[in-house]
Amino acid sequence: PTTTTSTTSAPLAPNPFCIDAGGRPGSRTDESTVNGDFDGDGTQDLFAVYRLGSSWFLWARLSGGGAGSYRLVTEINLPWSFQYWDGTTPENLRVVDANSLGGPRDVATVRLYAGLGSYYGLFSTQDCELLPFVKEDGTIPSLYSAMGANHSDFPECDPVDRVVRQVVVSCAGAVDTCPTLDLTAEEWEATFDPLRFTVGAAYARTINQTEYGELVANSCIG
Repeated sequence: PTTTTSTTSAPLAPNPFCIDAGGRPGSRTDESTVNGDFDGDGTQDLFAVYRLGSSWFLWARLSGGGAGSYRLVTEINLPWSFQYWDGTTPENLRVVDANSLGGPRDVATVRLYAGLGSYYGLFSTQDCELLPFVKEDGTIPSLYSAMGANHSDFPECDPVDRVVRQVVVSCAGAVDTCPTLDLTAEEWEATFDPLRFTVGAAYARTINQTEYGELVANSCIG
């Protein structure tokens, strides 16, 4: 679900040394877009993912596209994956949602890989770059989605507790009809400037259908 950050939060001040990345190339393919307040100034910005040849790019237009707006671009390739992820070649990229983690600006959920399951990174703006939230070791946490007859796995973005949780919900029958479900979760606390996830809790407990619905409503992936 797309959310708007608080107007009392300090907006991201554009770096006067940022070089405008320009518009998206006309020959781009496989484009996906989402709107959100990615610089915290109270206006809706545009975040896009597209393919150009064999390379994938993240692109954002900040400050609402009006006077004073500027654009940022980042290439997502194998060297990027070795730096921030697990060395897997990113493919089938797509920006799937924009959410609040309770910070000064929205974050974009980008699918980095789609196969039997889908894997994601959460991105925001920092200085002149579009960067992922990373753990203290500099890598993206394992955020994924998978669905089966007896389980539902997805990342949850919680703006109240300022955390992202990877949740796995399961039961003996169909997840949507079991009165009691088993939940296991791992969570990371979000901080901005710099973009970091610090290790939070890991736990297991039982939940009911109402609690499951609340998790789904806060899903990072729409």
